[in-house]
Amino acid sequence: MWVEITPDDGPSELRRKASTVRPSPRQVSWQRQELTAFVHFGPNTFTGLEWGTGLDDPAVFDPSGLDCGQWAKALAGAEFRSVILTAKHHDGFCLWPSRYLEHTVAASQFRGDVVAELATAAGAHGLAMGFYLSPADLHQEKAPGGYYGNGSPVVESVIPTLVEGDDRASLVASGELPVFIMSLTTTTGSI
Repeated sequence: MWVEITPDDGPSELRRKASTVRPSPRQVSWQRQELTAFVHFGPNTFTGLEWGTGLDDPAVFDPSGLDCGQWAKALAGAEFRSVILTAKHHDGFCLWPSRYLEHTVAASQFRGDVVAELATAAGAHGLAMGFYLSPADLHQEKAPGGYYGNGSPVVESVIPTLVEGDDRASLVASGELPVFIMSLTTTTGSI
């Protein structure tokens, strides 16, 4: 609910207007969750660094004893109602295997899918699930062949970008899955 405040509103009018503000049903639902866990897990867990560089070797990510079911069970037992996983932090490392990026669990010793495992475990324990994806990506900025801020050329992007053996190719060919083309122009700075 929006309440307009004007420069002419005095203290009593401000109090009256403030007393009319009510949370939306969505805000009430969020507040009723009371406890949400925020799980930050990635290469830094194994390097001991507070901030990832984006150039960390994916091989350092090796959660040999990973048990997302244990995480979810512990969170549900502590009466958490939801969990948010940092699926990609600013270092650019993705906790799921991606068909588009190499800086992921697929390049690590683990070779699993933390995102899928935690989502399944959260559902099994009645927890809502959310994901944090950092818009910053130091790997793309600093790694050779990266896309941002490193002098790489402006290129046209097609969404979805199909790769060899892509299971969505027939959907794109039939038009069932739409294709979007974006061109980033350096002269206007817009998409």
